[in-house]
Amino acid sequence: GGNNELAIEALDENTYCVVHMPGFGFKTADDMFLKANENDPEKETDPRRVRAYIDYMFDNYYMDGAAWMTDDELIHNLQSNIPGFNAQYVADYLKDKEKFVIIPTKGENGKVSRISAKEYATAEMEIANELIERIAIEESKEYEGIEETLAEVERNQGFQFDEHQRLAIEKMLSSKVFLL
Repeated sequence: GGNNELAIEALDENTYCVVHMPGFGFKTADDMFLKANENDPEKETDPRRVRAYIDYMFDNYYMDGAAWMTDDELIHNLQSNIPGFNAQYVADYLKDKEKFVIIPTKGENGKVSRISAKEYATAEMEIANELIERIAIEESKEYEGIEETLAEVERNQGFQFDEHQRLAIEKMLSSKVFLL
């Protein structure tokens, strides 16, 4: 419903601008980019492709439950999927403090950095802060009629909780924070 010429111009400038649109993602955009630039010998290591792949990597890590990756993991993934990438370009891209967080740490074999997309690091920190606040709460809740409620739920659902399920429910009700 917008201006088609502007859309074509945006795609020509950076095919990867479509990665967050429904029905697109890195792989679709990458196929489009590689096909549109098939005569360019440097298409494989084009900075737009490298940047889009890094964003894709962080999205996949986050979807798999990890907000961080080490610099070694990042380099290994890039070497495996974008051979010949420009390391200086990657370093410059990761220095964007609006987009990434880099925390130097000490690893088993020396100095290692943990790297995260800023949005995922922020989400992880918000969760950590919420957990800390919940654990710090002095008051605890007392529940009444637990056995009656469980019996009613069992009748309504048509099954009975086993010993492990009952123990989990009991621990959940007596804890400020409970991970199941």
